[in-house]
Amino acid sequence: MKAIRTKESGFTMVELLVVLVIIGILAAVATPIFLGNTQKAKASEAVATMSLIRQAQRDFFINNNNYITSASDISKTLPNGFNIDTGMTQYFGNDAFKVVQASSGESKAPFTQNDGSGNNPTAPAAQDFVIIADGGKSNSCASTATSADNCAIKQGDVKEFLLEMDNSGRTYVSYDGGTNWQKY
Repeated sequence: MKAIRTKESGFTMVELLVVLVIIGILAAVATPIFLGNTQKAKASEAVATMSLIRQAQRDFFINNNNYITSASDISKTLPNGFNIDTGMTQYFGNDAFKVVQASSGESKAPFTQNDGSGNNPTAPAAQDFVIIADGGKSNSCASTATSADNCAIKQGDVKEFLLEMDNSGRTYVSYDGGTNWQKY
């Protein structure tokens, strides 16, 4: 009598191991990219507010022929209605933002660094004013906070973030409290 062989289907152990190794490699490559993108997404909230402050500065200059170069709290009413109110945000509340004179020495971003393109061996210094966003100075929301409280719900997620933008719009970010800076 002949034995009837049935064809068994499935994956061999080697095939399964190869698939697992490929998945591991993809995860090792994708994780840093994902984490970098989440940091940049959090910083984008500050960049949007900094752009509003920059535009308000330019509008102020048109009317007054000078910039506000010392504002430690952007929610305070400054001359000619110059105020930005962030309201309740995810990461950066009003207290996180300040405006300083470009030559004051408070700016730590490398505005004068080589841009790496070869076309501009030394970038110009920060122009006119620098807007600084410090995630560690953003006030955290209480459980009873409302949109009028100018606070940040997830302030702790950005406590090491520093961002700086000058009048030209050049923006630098540091995710480690100011040690390593990179262009935004």
